[in-house]
Amino acid sequence: YNYKGKYLLEGNIRYDGTSKIAKDNRWDLFPSMSVGWRISEESFMDQYGWIDNLKLRGSIGQLGNQETLSDYPYQQLLTNSSYPIGGSLQTGVSSPALSNPGLLWEVVTSYNLGLDFSMNNGLFGFELDVYKKEVEGGHATAQIPASVGKDAPQENYQNMENTGFELALHHVNRIGDLKYNMSFMVDRYKNKITKVKDNWWGYQRWYGRSRVEGHALNEFYMLDWIGIYQNQSEIDNLPIYEPYRNITQPGDLIFRDANGDGEITIESETGDRVFIEGFHPKFSYSYTANFEWKNFDLSMFWQGVAGKKNVAQWIGYEPFFQGGPVTTKWRDAWDGEGSTNSMPALYNNSVFYGYQPINGIMNDYHLANTSYLRLKNLQIGYNLSKSVCNKLGVSKLRVYISGDNLITISDFDFDPERGSSQFTANTYPQLSTYSIGAKLTF
Repeated sequence: YNYKGKYLLEGNIRYDGTSKIAKDNRWDLFPSMSVGWRISEESFMDQYGWIDNLKLRGSIGQLGNQETLSDYPYQQLLTNSSYPIGGSLQTGVSSPALSNPGLLWEVVTSYNLGLDFSMNNGLFGFELDVYKKEVEGGHATAQIPASVGKDAPQENYQNMENTGFELALHHVNRIGDLKYNMSFMVDRYKNKITKVKDNWWGYQRWYGRSRVEGHALNEFYMLDWIGIYQNQSEIDNLPIYEPYRNITQPGDLIFRDANGDGEITIESETGDRVFIEGFHPKFSYSYTANFEWKNFDLSMFWQGVAGKKNVAQWIGYEPFFQGGPVTTKWRDAWDGEGSTNSMPALYNNSVFYGYQPINGIMNDYHLANTSYLRLKNLQIGYNLSKSVCNKLGVSKLRVYISGDNLITISDFDFDPERGSSQFTANTYPQLSTYSIGAKLTF
């Protein structure tokens, strides 16, 4: 509904169904509504002729999500299996996982309040959005003991919310023969689990992530390393994880006694593992610019994230893993009392968790800062003059050179954009690519 171009109203109702949910719960209704007020069209704004657009808007809506479900998780599926019977393999069927006929849609409710502004024919403008997204009945795999003998079913396991803002700034201008436009976008959000069936404190080794009410989904939960044992006296007198006392040596990691009980323990809630932010970045941002000067043009796109951490282990990070070489960073390893308090002694980790005082329990020594700023694309072009195009028998001819992933600014030793939460250096990085081309119009 549009009243005089000032007051805007829109409503939608979806009725969705999915074959991934049992018949009784398969269909559900998801409404949404948005309103807008174009303040710049009001008569009292006539005195501000330099304002092109000023609009206040808001929306609320629901959508159902079933993409996180496997195929037919509500049915007791059978798979072919072979069993040794009477001295030979016989083919049969088995049911490897529990089913859940009570699964429901994961319901996402979004609230948004926005403000749009532009002035002086687009010279400057911005869009600001403040949002909250609530997830009810989020799908996850249930936590069951291994003694059940089957894989766990999927269920509506948790509720969570994301709150944050997005800000986009725009600038368009012309100075003589130079025309340009540029935009900058920044996004900031905070994730929190508001309800969960069972708190999951994460594996002591793998990943070090958690699923705990009141904290972010997959927030790191691990021991906090605070230095290096410089001598045997420190090993004897500082808090230590007792199962590793007899194998700990000078040059190994010191962990923080977070609960102050005089020893290092790893119980789920009462031990010394602590929550560490960084699985979700603090900010993501991008910058786009386009320039035209006479027959030349240039465009660029930068993107980055800030406050992001990832687990970095094994291949390429830990020395001698699976017979691999030692990287040059180990030139700075601890090699005697007082040599350093920021990097452990060189250790042999030829197999998974091969040296337990360093990697037997997940700790933040293995967390890497994977924040970055990257020039994703740069292109420079030239449009040949009309007279040249006429001689060549074409209407337009543009030649250009282009490059992708040209510059990366990061403290991380490898590609920070690979997107995994468990980094190993054998993951293939994004390539820097260069191209030369021409665009002809006849």
